[in-house]
Amino acid sequence: MIRIGTGGVPNSCEGGNLEGVKCIHDLGLDAMEIEFVYGVRMKDEMAREVGALARDLNVHLSIHAPYYINLNASDKAKLEASKKRILASVQKAVLLGADPVVFHPGFYSTSKNAYENVKAAILDILGKMEEKGWNVSLAPETTGKISQFGSVDELITLCSEIPGLRMTFDWAHVWARSQGTIRFDDVFSEMKDKLGKRFVKNLHMHFSGINYGKKGELNHLNLLDGAEPGFKLLVKAIKKNGIGGVMICESPNLEEDAIKMKKLLGL
Repeated sequence: MIRIGTGGVPNSCEGGNLEGVKCIHDLGLDAMEIEFVYGVRMKDEMAREVGALARDLNVHLSIHAPYYINLNASDKAKLEASKKRILASVQKAVLLGADPVVFHPGFYSTSKNAYENVKAAILDILGKMEEKGWNVSLAPETTGKISQFGSVDELITLCSEIPGLRMTFDWAHVWARSQGTIRFDDVFSEMKDKLGKRFVKNLHMHFSGINYGKKGELNHLNLLDGAEPGFKLLVKAIKKNGIGGVMICESPNLEEDAIKMKKLLGL
């Protein structure tokens, strides 16, 4: 089973996240990613209210943590601030009943040994979560620019080495990063080989069209005919490989394209 939803409140919805959950349900969708990308700005009371409504309407919630995160920062203050932003997102996820918490891991250029630094930071965050009893999944996202940490191989390796870690597979980002050469079947095969078949039964995914250049992602596009990557190709790979989980639409035409995606998946 795959749930389909939008990255943020649907465009046609007037209001915030509470109204957004209602709109998702009314549109016949069943997932919404709450966008904390410019800061974790939601009161605890509101988080509880949004979470309760989502449970009542059977709308799955996830969270996108702030963009201002770099777990490979050489500056200790910036690194600790990045961890705090993820932990603040997790705290709200607990109240919302949201899972997973999605984040962009960081950049290569700011410090050497990027993989080891990102891994150590994630382990530290997970340790703090365990101390507080916060049972929420972390899901670093595949990134779209070659300057960013978050290739397919890096995240698959992280998930193989850190128990319970998930990943957010952004197909548009991966497509841009590979200059349109990645094959969907190959990715699913690698995941199943290295992480097990159970991993791909609960995969968190993003999708949109993408415009890219030599350095990777430029901007997201609508799911127009001819836009890369082709969603119909992904549908074939999903059905062939028995993929389940959540698919979040991040195109500018949020709910319109999410509905198209649901129809193409035969849901």
